[in-house]
Amino acid sequence: MNKKILRTVIGTLFAATMCFGMTAFAGDGADKEEIKGTSYKFEAEHTDLSVFFGRGYSNETTGVGAICYDKYQAGASNDYFICDMYDTSSFISFTIESSEDVENVTLILRATAEKGIESLTDKEFMIGYRAEADTEMTRIEFGTLEFDDVNSDWKGSGLRPFSDYVISKEVSLKKGVNYVGFAVSNDEKIGGTAVAKAPIIDCIELIVPEDCKAELTMEENAASLKQIERLEDE
Repeated sequence: MNKKILRTVIGTLFAATMCFGMTAFAGDGADKEEIKGTSYKFEAEHTDLSVFFGRGYSNETTGVGAICYDKYQAGASNDYFICDMYDTSSFISFTIESSEDVENVTLILRATAEKGIESLTDKEFMIGYRAEADTEMTRIEFGTLEFDDVNSDWKGSGLRPFSDYVISKEVSLKKGVNYVGFAVSNDEKIGGTAVAKAPIIDCIELIVPEDCKAELTMEENAASLKQIERLEDE
């Protein structure tokens, strides 16, 4: 995998001239049920992973190899999640199409972490969004993601159950194609071949306000779906 190409893609998604000043919220879902509107859930393992590069604690991972089955029964919403994002160039992007312009969309990230990764700040892990026509990614200042009790022995698996994190209640989407991106932005070595901290990502949820009729969709990637089929046959 050509890392120069990967970093170029990341540079496009998270440009140096990113828009700051977004007020965002982070937490483990305590106020999720209070958010009113139409909810849309999109699975991380259904995204385009063709240029994905990552690392585990003793391996390198490319492409759809980042799709992992939830053998730990940690609560992945569709039984699969994205793992091995422990590299400085690791990122995933959701391509979301909106039927119309919409503001004040709530973005929720469903994620967990492995032992040793107790928290991630918005400096260590970047989350942002942009419309296809825009040249700049709006970077969300969400504060810190806390992974409580991550070092507990979860039935011997070592994987903490997934939680819902309210990242922002002020995401703006434009009619047409939009991108919601997640990128590693730290170089904290955590052991073995893992050279950066990162979460394990299950899915995202976008909640459109009650007074808006916008409908959201995501085209599921064929290669990713085929990989899931292979894993189901194992």
